[in-house]
Amino acid sequence: MSREDLKDVIYEVLVACIAERVAEKIALYNKRALVVFTGSLLNADQAMEQLRRLRQDGFQFHVCLSESAASLLNLSQIREVLQPEEIYQDNSGKSGLPEQLAREFETIIVPTMTINTAAKLACCIADTPASRLISNAMMRGKNVIIGIDGCCPDNKERAAKGYQMREPLKEQLRDNMRKMASYGAYLTTLENLYDSTKKKVLHQGPGSSASGAKKVETSGGTGVNSRCGLITGKVIGKTDILLNAGCKVIKISKDALVTKLAEETARENKIQLIRE
Repeated sequence: MSREDLKDVIYEVLVACIAERVAEKIALYNKRALVVFTGSLLNADQAMEQLRRLRQDGFQFHVCLSESAASLLNLSQIREVLQPEEIYQDNSGKSGLPEQLAREFETIIVPTMTINTAAKLACCIADTPASRLISNAMMRGKNVIIGIDGCCPDNKERAAKGYQMREPLKEQLRDNMRKMASYGAYLTTLENLYDSTKKKVLHQGPGSSASGAKKVETSGGTGVNSRCGLITGKVIGKTDILLNAGCKVIKISKDALVTKLAEETARENKIQLIRE
């Protein structure tokens, strides 16, 4: 190995170490989450279990309760399961609190979305502390994860309770959910809240590499240069490109860091890097 090659290797190792540290800091920041409870009780126990699992994975919670949630939900259970650093309520008397919280937290989890709050958000109406907070968080491009069990017309528990809605009403409620998603919210059922939150916030979940290890896959035609490579990992270095030198196209994660040496090596080998 030449002196220049050794310098290149050391440079890439340092870049990778720095990138890993930065990624860890970002993950810790994103794990500091605000849980916003509105007044739905549908599958509330399931929501608490999913949040408990997130806390065990290192998430640190603050909690915000709407007025109806404060009267319906078990506050003692919330304290025991989530162990929140602080609990905010609608009747706190702080007029600017919703916007302040939306600014302060990068991750907002709404496990018990009601039909009423969903309708307000869909119509861009922010006349309650909860709707103001969630709407402001979406405007700021924060990670807003919404459990839809309480606002979905197709929820089986709702039907079991005797709700037999006509199709036009169901379609309107579905449209509210579609609009929230189009505004930037990440919708999930409560049974998938744990996996969905980790996928959205940490880019982890089924089918992803939780450890950050790189994985190389190839597909395509029979010719060497017709293959398409896929590298999953937080940092793409020169070595990763050389290992896939037979690929014409290499797909990488949208948030992956590509070193300058890796970019130069890709150009020299006429390899196109595409972010997924």
